Amino acid sequence: MIKISVIVTAYQYRPYIWDTLNSVINQDLERDKYEVILVSNFKNAELEEYCKRERIKLILSKNRWIGPKVKEALLQSSGDLIALLEDDDLFMPNKLSKVLSIFENDRKLGFYRHKMMIINEEGKPSKFGIHNLNKIYLDKEKVKLSQAYLIMFKNREGYAAVSSMIMRKNILLHRIEYLNKIRIAPDSFYIVSSLLSKYNMYLDSEILGKYRFQKVSASSRLTNFNQFVNYYAEKYKYQCLD
Repeated sequence: MIKISVIVTAYQYRPYIWDTLNSVINQDLERDKYEVILVSNFKNAELEEYCKRERIKLILSKNRWIGPKVKEALLQSSGDLIALLEDDDLFMPNKLSKVLSIFENDRKLGFYRHKMMIINEEGKPSKFGIHNLNKIYLDKEKVKLSQAYLIMFKNREGYAAVSSMIMRKNILLHRIEYLNKIRIAPDSFYIVSSLLSKYNMYLDSEILGKYRFQKVSASSRLTNFNQFVNYYAEKYKYQCLD
């Protein structure tokens, strides 16, 4: 029985996609407990053959923006949990088994986020490194919504990517139409949707994924990790206001 649906989003072909998909296929969790859905807007014969061979559901989308792509995959997903993965990031081999165990042992948990290792374009650990973070569990019965909101957004540093997020599918289905409005930076939507749900939230200090830091981006001018976080916070803060 499928427990987790991994949604991989890709815009234009990049060679990183092979490592990304291999990191999902080579999990230590039994393959019949999770599915992989790749949403892309390009055709590639080799990639299509790979998806058939590895039982990856491939969706060729006409949508350019991230929100509608996720919506397409969400509507075709079978798992109760949704794990998100961007096409240049990686999962650690034990990620899905660890996540499934956490959710199965905590029925009140709806949103989980782990730390990410920052890597460069070659896949080696980046000079930006990782900050030491504490585990944070937000119990909605003990914490007010306003307080939970501040805790979540003050503790974003060190997580860095949508690829560190897993949540219950019904949280996303409850506000699925909003995905049509999201062009970039969907992480704010996922966090706010989870905050407004009845479920608890957990920020874990364990590293279960790798975030690829691109030299070709505007952020390549940054010289330390704090500048990196502040740059993207300023760049994307108005993208999900709707």
